[in-house]
Amino acid sequence: MPCGYRAAFVTLGTYLSRGQNTIETIVTKWAPPSENNTAGYIEKVAKYSGVPKDKPLTAFDGADYILIVAAMSAVENVVNANINQIKAGFALQKKITIQ
Repeated sequence: MPCGYRAAFVTLGTYLSRGQNTIETIVTKWAPPSENNTAGYIEKVAKYSGVPKDKPLTAFDGADYILIVAAMSAVENVVNANINQIKAGFALQKKITIQ
């Protein structure tokens, strides 16, 4: 499972390099309105993560990204994610760091 979370962080790092640096822009790309209730998804990720939906993130905001991935996993799977697996996945990638 950590490899799946690693893939999520790599994807979010790619999004960041393309200017998608808020929960709003991340989720809109991840779960487009043509296929999802994107507005609801954004609200849930912001609520579950505690990260404001319009907070600009940088490549040094790894702690926030960990919370966001945990929230996205909970939305996608309807169960809370194992935070240790998420942190293990985070450790396997190099695009996002913790300052």
